[in-house]
Amino acid sequence: MGELKDISWIHLSSFIGEPPFEAQKALLNWIDASTGVSLDPGENYARKGLDKIRPLIMRCHILFLTEKEIRMLTHLDLFDGAKSLMGMGPSILICKKGSRGSHIFSKEKDFAVPAIQVEVVDNTGAGDVYNAGFLAGFFLGKSLEESALFATKVAAKSVMGYGRDRYPTEEDLKNFFH
Repeated sequence: MGELKDISWIHLSSFIGEPPFEAQKALLNWIDASTGVSLDPGENYARKGLDKIRPLIMRCHILFLTEKEIRMLTHLDLFDGAKSLMGMGPSILICKKGSRGSHIFSKEKDFAVPAIQVEVVDNTGAGDVYNAGFLAGFFLGKSLEESALFATKVAAKSVMGYGRDRYPTEEDLKNFFH
């Protein structure tokens, strides 16, 4: 694992079972404190409860959740739940709301991003595509608004085809930000 000491960012998502969960917690203790962390715990980890996943949340910078997951973890509504979770460490929390868009929270502001209405063929992976789109914008130094708009655009594109048929390409990235 020596090569992991030189990474600048790591994105984590949920896995089934305890061994991967425990491995992720151990990894976060092992990597350098300067390494950025984003996390999408999904319902798999949210079901474990806040006490169990708190070590992951405390270490992350960007937290991706759904409204249901925020309620599962905090027993609070979207705004109070987001505020509570951000108090544990994340500087950005993205609430993905599917066909209702998303809501972005940071220490300085919060704002809603409407969904792009498209004909949904297959929504498998749309949340992961959204995460990747947001992180792409973020890594390019774009604003939270620009990053969220790009994420929304590529997630909408992804649901218009089966599987990975409509996943974003490098061309999508270039066309949106240039």
